[in-house]
Amino acid sequence: MIYLSWIIYIFFALFLSYLARSVFKSYHIKKFFFAAILSSLVSVWFSFPGSENFSPILSILIMDIFETQGLNYLRLARPFMTIFLIVLLIDYILVRKLRS
Repeated sequence: MIYLSWIIYIFFALFLSYLARSVFKSYHIKKFFFAAILSSLVSVWFSFPGSENFSPILSILIMDIFETQGLNYLRLARPFMTIFLIVLLIDYILVRKLRS
């Protein structure tokens, strides 16, 4: 059941990212916002330091803002930036190969 919910969540994130992409007209801004929204929704990390449970980064960030005093943004920024760069590079490479 947990796998089904993650699959639905990923498809929902792809759908939202695609909708955000269709809002913009500039080629590079489309790619940037698609990668930013998709990576903010799809990136996962440990729920809290020392935990074995994974959670989406966006929910961890929201819970850290409301519950804890010491925010540690770097532990969330590393997986976000990794996924962001991977999505952005794949998007540029796939479009380049499909056009040629």
